[in-house]
Amino acid sequence: MKRKKLLIFGIFLSFFISCSDELERIPPTTGEVEFKDFGIRDARYYFEENATDLAPLRFTDRIAAKSSALPAVELIPEWDKAIESGHSGVRLVEVPLQSNTFSLYVESVIKSGKLLYQKRAFTRRRLVIARRSSGETDMFVITLVPSSDARGNIGKSLENFRYLGGGDFTGRVFCSTLEGEFVKAFGYTDGCLSGRLLVMKHSELAGHAGEGQYDHYSTIRLAEGMKTRSGTYLFDEGGGAGSGYCPHGYPEGQCPHYGCNDEVVVVACPDCGAINGCFCPRCFYCGQKEKYCSCTRCVRCQHKVWECTCYEYPDPDPDPNPGGGGGGGEVTPGGGSSSSMGTLSKAIFNSASSLSSAQWKKVEDALASMNTDCMGGKMIGALKDKNITIVHDPNIKANGLYNPGTNRMTIKDFNESEVTDQDLERTLFHELLHSLQTNNEDAKLNLEIEAHLAVYRYAVRKKVPLADAIFNIMMLLSDTMDSKYNITDTGSYNDFYQRAINAFKKIDFYKDFQESPSARNMNTNKNLAKTCE
Repeated sequence: MKRKKLLIFGIFLSFFISCSDELERIPPTTGEVEFKDFGIRDARYYFEENATDLAPLRFTDRIAAKSSALPAVELIPEWDKAIESGHSGVRLVEVPLQSNTFSLYVESVIKSGKLLYQKRAFTRRRLVIARRSSGETDMFVITLVPSSDARGNIGKSLENFRYLGGGDFTGRVFCSTLEGEFVKAFGYTDGCLSGRLLVMKHSELAGHAGEGQYDHYSTIRLAEGMKTRSGTYLFDEGGGAGSGYCPHGYPEGQCPHYGCNDEVVVVACPDCGAINGCFCPRCFYCGQKEKYCSCTRCVRCQHKVWECTCYEYPDPDPDPNPGGGGGGGEVTPGGGSSSSMGTLSKAIFNSASSLSSAQWKKVEDALASMNTDCMGGKMIGALKDKNITIVHDPNIKANGLYNPGTNRMTIKDFNESEVTDQDLERTLFHELLHSLQTNNEDAKLNLEIEAHLAVYRYAVRKKVPLADAIFNIMMLLSDTMDSKYNITDTGSYNDFYQRAINAFKKIDFYKDFQESPSARNMNTNKNLAKTCE
């Protein structure tokens, strides 16, 4: 009898182990054939094979605090509560995240400089794993924050929320990487997408002071907390910003790190006043009508950087093909055409330009590198539809020339001899900045000094080599201004500016350029750098 029972138990055990092994060996689904069948088991397998971190949302750099009353925050996926959704373009698996702490969201709503009210709300977090119809798989974390205007059972609405729409959730959804880095945010009303939120740092908002279009906003911060045995609560506010907590361990206001504790703000739409997302026809980010919008665009997908899908996070858009069948509404990244012009090149230069395919490739690569720099990206955005004619002429005296009268740019060398690619990038930056300057023959040398200073700072940021001795003076001049080209030391500024004039006058190419003391304002640089940190 005992042998019989042991035999039955052994058969059951071997069957259980076999099933467990099979569960461990679930292959990740790929391609369109398996797209419609992508489910929770596939999502779990993909997560466990590819995820290396799972951290709560943060708006600041990830820096270990010197001390904390809380243990490390742990986020654990609750796979038994996973939710499936999707349409013909994407399949989603949303997994609630359990934690050893709870997250508190604190918001202060401000209008016309006055605090209207402050609210607090406990957040919910989910892991989202998305399989696109193209076969690509993405993972990210969403943090759900219910609105103070929400009605009914808030807890139930949080449970019933669907990223692609559904349920009755009213509030905000913040998307972040698995490492916790903030990416973008949306507003929802009664389960429906209200639109993208404009999220920025308070220092960026300050750049629009006095304009009136951004006088309605809310500051936000996050805090991790836990209940103690005595029934009290401990909070660690290092996960957010504007909390007065310094993650570097310094007393408030004494941290030498730029931007530490800089408040994060959600700005109301300057047109309709909605602060929970909207779809106004004007550009939501710069406030201009779309035809005049000069926002920086992603080099890959050509969307505005705030709408860029290159993170591959599926935005909660409607089903691209509600009738069924077909693929998802993927955006094909822009690229070269029969003229060999890349996407960024097409935005700035016209079809009358005459470059070889290899030269266009070098121009596009240089523009792509510039576009990753804040000031460089702003410049590219401002030059959209400028229709500059660019040509190659190895016989010109300078590395590059821009003629404002003909809107024509000439490049001497495309690395076909001794000049490096990074020299081409530097030359393009220099001449493109000239194309944005207001031409003034009586202050031509001022324009050169401004362009050289901008190139110096760009080269320092991008680690581009600077061989010319003239940049030694640019270094001295740069030290007399802040990051936004505001003068911080007038005496030294005037001294080094005069030294720059004297140095340029010794160069044959610049010796006849006129200089005007009234044009030493760096206005073009200030305009491009005003929202850059």
